[in-house]
Amino acid sequence: MNILLIGGGGREHALAWKIAASPLVDRVYCAPGNAGIAREAECMALDCADHGAVIGFCRSKAIDFVVVGPEAPLAAGLVDDLESAGIKTFGPTKAAARLEGSKGFTKDLCRANNIPTAAYERFDAAAPAKEYLRRMAAPIVVKADGLAAGKGVVVAATTAEAEAAVDMMFGGALGEAVSPAPVMTPALERRALEEIVLPTLAAMKAMGAPYKGVLYAGLMITDAGPKLIEYNVRFGDPECQVLMVRLMSDLVPALIAARDGMLGNFALRWYPEVALTVVMAANGYPGDYAKGSVIAGLSEAEKIDGVEIFHAGTRKEDGRILANGGRVLDVTALGKTMAQAQARAYAAVDKIVWPEGFCRRDIGARAAQAEKA
Repeated sequence: MNILLIGGGGREHALAWKIAASPLVDRVYCAPGNAGIAREAECMALDCADHGAVIGFCRSKAIDFVVVGPEAPLAAGLVDDLESAGIKTFGPTKAAARLEGSKGFTKDLCRANNIPTAAYERFDAAAPAKEYLRRMAAPIVVKADGLAAGKGVVVAATTAEAEAAVDMMFGGALGEAVSPAPVMTPALERRALEEIVLPTLAAMKAMGAPYKGVLYAGLMITDAGPKLIEYNVRFGDPECQVLMVRLMSDLVPALIAARDGMLGNFALRWYPEVALTVVMAANGYPGDYAKGSVIAGLSEAEKIDGVEIFHAGTRKEDGRILANGGRVLDVTALGKTMAQAQARAYAAVDKIVWPEGFCRRDIGARAAQAEKA
């Protein structure tokens, strides 16, 4: 079968890497892709905001299945338009994507269905929002309602920080990935499903927007149990990267089964190793950063056992790999222990020659320390 993957970041590189390994797949296309994805798929200069152009491409290339990676095309209804054109697509509809596209929608859904989540209020102007903040105790979380490309949440330690976040969001200025998550016990996983995820799915179905695709729940673990922070309506980034390297099963049948509503009797198998991703970003990120710097040493870094390097923001020019974004590389490693995965990932990082980039040096530290305890 022929598959079109929408997106061009590290999440999409991980998906392309896994999809291309499926014996069911003949050709993989990716729009727009990046320098790393080009090793797994044919990258296409296709405007994914032009739904008619995407449909035309699918027909011209006899695409059997489309996988939508990022949140923006999901919120824009790309799945709806592709399905209406008779093209099978993985991902939620526009109505279902409101779970991420509007945090207010999700909070209201939680309140109406007794789904545990943090207390909240919604505002459409800065002044009443600041008045509310002054009545509340810090720390407090301030969120933009719509899609904000991962930059719409501020955890403010003081009221002054919270007010500054309100000004930033109304002014329009708009971590880690470790698998398995050490804090999630089987009992907590069961509670999260029974108290949060399943009631959400039931509520969406009842309002005529049944959910299909990936539903990624960001949770806060409290003494009273798990509470929902927010939903993502797609694979997380860089969370997808650690999942793909641990996934033993063929991903493609799982994606098709999700689209067809046939996951009830479908089981995925996972490698027992743990996985860790270190994000390498351009100096200055998440603020101003330069594009076009040269990245070397990737082939040497990829020789380390258990390491896969997924490109998040790169392009190829004259045989060289250049940085082309803020988050640029996702150095992902498997290991029998978190300490081994961490050591492999940072060994790979140290072989990458990119003076214009940086990364955190503490990814997986708490989990590795817990192993020793």
